Amino acid sequence: MIPVLLIEHLAGIGGGQTYLIDLVSKLDRSRFCPVVTLVAQGELYDRVAAAGAITEIVDIRSLRRRHPGASLGGILRLVRIIRRHGVRVIHVNSQKALMFALPAGLLTRTPVVWHCHVDRDF
Repeated sequence: MIPVLLIEHLAGIGGGQTYLIDLVSKLDRSRFCPVVTLVAQGELYDRVAAAGAITEIVDIRSLRRRHPGASLGGILRLVRIIRRHGVRVIHVNSQKALMFALPAGLLTRTPVVWHCHVDRDF
């Protein structure tokens, strides 16, 4: 199985998070092992875990200049998760998650896929 890391930057449930739950529940488990990082425990965490994903908590809500260590800490935590689970692909569906995924992917030489959800009229 190919371990795939899916990174979520919000704690609540909206459109992107519903997509994440749906994706995790429909991945072919004979081919893929979903590892999902979430920012907190709660309903989203419970639903992703119930869909069969390995779940990890990584607080990546902050990209503030005043606290760059918080951002660096989130990136380093992702690096450890990637290495621990042997992640082969990182998947994100938001720009904020991408800001953490790209450096973690570069540090571990793991490809990053950004699934950009854009309105057709954009």
